Amino acid sequence: MSTNEELRTELKRRVARGFRNRHDAAALSYDICKFAHETGKEFAAELSEEFRIRVSQLSLEDLLEHHIEYVLSLATAKRDLLYEELHKVFSLCDEIKALRFVGYSIDGPRMAQLNAALQNLFGREADRARMVAEDKCESWKSDWWWYRSNLQKE
Repeated sequence: MSTNEELRTELKRRVARGFRNRHDAAALSYDICKFAHETGKEFAAELSEEFRIRVSQLSLEDLLEHHIEYVLSLATAKRDLLYEELHKVFSLCDEIKALRFVGYSIDGPRMAQLNAALQNLFGREADRARMVAEDKCESWKSDWWWYRSNLQKE
């Protein structure tokens, strides 16, 4: 069995097993997104469908909205964020992107609200945001705007 087949099998097993919580589910969506990017999207549709079915069976349909609310609570905090909190913001953005990849959607106004809050945060926390982007960015996701915009700052 090839490495790609082994990884696909492992992802299918993880979907079938289910999730303990929202964090586990979002982490799996990220792994599916990364797998699709690295191997091509031929199995991504199947894995994404199985993922969405499992999320529904476990009554976690609010997964994407939960992540958006979490990011907004951090991004709109009336204080400077700790490095660890900014790290979490980037991780949540990655998982939101992955959840959208596996088939969940955000309406236009909600996406605009999220993007505006993030842009404001990254403007206020430019130095730390750049450090987090440098620490977390991988080549396969370097074009995601929260990495690209923070890595381009001089």
